[in-house]
Amino acid sequence: MKKQRLEDWVLLSLASADAPRSAWRLIKAFPQLADLGDADPEELSRLRLDKKVIERLLDPEIKMEVSSTIETARQWGVELIPFDAENYPPQLREIYDPPFLLYAWGETGLLGQPGVAVVGTRQASLYGLQVAERLAEDLASRGVVVISGLALGIDTAAHRGALRGGVTVAVFGAGLDWVYPHQNRSLAEKIKQKGLLLSEYPFRTRPIRFHFPLRNRIIAGLSLACVVVEAARRSGSLITACLALESNREVLAVPGNVSSKVSQGTNWLIQGGAKLVQSWEDVVEELPEPWRSEIKMKESTQPERKRPILTSEEEEIWQQLSGDQPRHIDDLAEMTNRSISELLVSMLNLELKGYVQPLAGKFYIRRDYSS
Repeated sequence: MKKQRLEDWVLLSLASADAPRSAWRLIKAFPQLADLGDADPEELSRLRLDKKVIERLLDPEIKMEVSSTIETARQWGVELIPFDAENYPPQLREIYDPPFLLYAWGETGLLGQPGVAVVGTRQASLYGLQVAERLAEDLASRGVVVISGLALGIDTAAHRGALRGGVTVAVFGAGLDWVYPHQNRSLAEKIKQKGLLLSEYPFRTRPIRFHFPLRNRIIAGLSLACVVVEAARRSGSLITACLALESNREVLAVPGNVSSKVSQGTNWLIQGGAKLVQSWEDVVEELPEPWRSEIKMKESTQPERKRPILTSEEEEIWQQLSGDQPRHIDDLAEMTNRSISELLVSMLNLELKGYVQPLAGKFYIRRDYSS
């Protein structure tokens, strides 16, 4: 892309990333974008733009910010993908208010591959986390790009599972230099190395609450289908599901405990006609051709794993664990008559062998090796 054309798109991004409708009015008024930087205040006021957008366009320092943004992207290896670029995702062009400039850090070729959104609540249950992680791993191991929003809970589990099986895309609600939540910085780094970090927001853009519903339209738009694992009756995940429906995407949901608040949204979706999901096959069955046939024909890329041998001490500890009820290290010490220091060594070995999943606060749950 010509340097001047890219500068015009970045100028538009810096001025109106928070106001996509104003941006599209500007694109309609200045289809070549070349005159955008020299527009006069009266001309801009007639376009019914957000006041902040007009102020940014008239800011004398914005052209310096354009150069700085392009240079930062070059140094970091972030690709800037405007709406009229050949590698802009065609499925994203179909949605209402598509992002006009994407900041992409990582494997940008993933934007042209079949993707499935796996989303859900931040307050996920152990059941939800396990389902999301396994489902994402199974899909990714068969060549599906798993797309989510890097939030805590279901999103985090989906990204982690996908990285074990293949690749994933994380869509930010802030600039790419602002990982949110901060607990997922190491996860974001892993995704950048093996998958893709994506945002419509310029560098140094903070995560603001209203960014996330806007972010959800990108998650839905990039996907062939959207799977909701756990969600409350009123939640951002249901917003993503509704956006997916509006974009003519398939919506699927994992059934949950009828007494759990985080299952009310998914069970409601199923009542309304969403496909019930129990495995990766249920998801792939709803994808459009030719993707459905191609994915079903693929063998999992996951190598067959040999079951690691446990010592007698590790086996005894593992038998005391539950798959759905976390055990605290103090309780395990009492149950096995071992010291905390001895147990911590054993729990680390069990985790490395794939038999234990550690949780916050020195709680642990059992993992059957086959899962």
